[in-house]
Amino acid sequence: MRRLGGHDKFAPVVRDARSDDVEAIARVQVRSWQHAYAHVFAEDDLARISLERRKESAREALSSPVSLVAERDGEVLGFAFAGPSRDTDDFAELYSIYVEPGAWGTGLGRALILEVERQLREQGFEDAELWVLEDNPRGRHFYEAAGWTSADVQPITIFGSEVPEIRYRKRL
Repeated sequence: MRRLGGHDKFAPVVRDARSDDVEAIARVQVRSWQHAYAHVFAEDDLARISLERRKESAREALSSPVSLVAERDGEVLGFAFAGPSRDTDDFAELYSIYVEPGAWGTGLGRALILEVERQLREQGFEDAELWVLEDNPRGRHFYEAAGWTSADVQPITIFGSEVPEIRYRKRL
């Protein structure tokens, strides 16, 4: 467990994710999607995101080489998973990073991404990539502020609609 931000008692604690974090991780992801993409997808589609399926995904993601949560006052408010790229040799990939919408802009996401990058470097990776929906201005701004740059675009189908997804890359 690392308290990022020195001895500041308000700094988030970033630690390895555990199996008892699964429900909180799933809840954060569902709420993040419902807020971040309310302008992109139908309200009904977002409302139907299954917490149970997200818990299943979170359980699987716990086996990722980098599996972190960020918390304040013992409450999990964010998470990140990373490891080897699924499609680019010699690259790491940030598979997911989400923060509870009420905690956006509080430094939790920044603390998570810094720790992800540190751990990926420690594992010997020099480059990393991630994918984000093109119509996610807040997310894209977050990645760009952290030094990630856009590389290319490809379509992805979500809720039966094809939407563009952007690959970002960063030298670690």
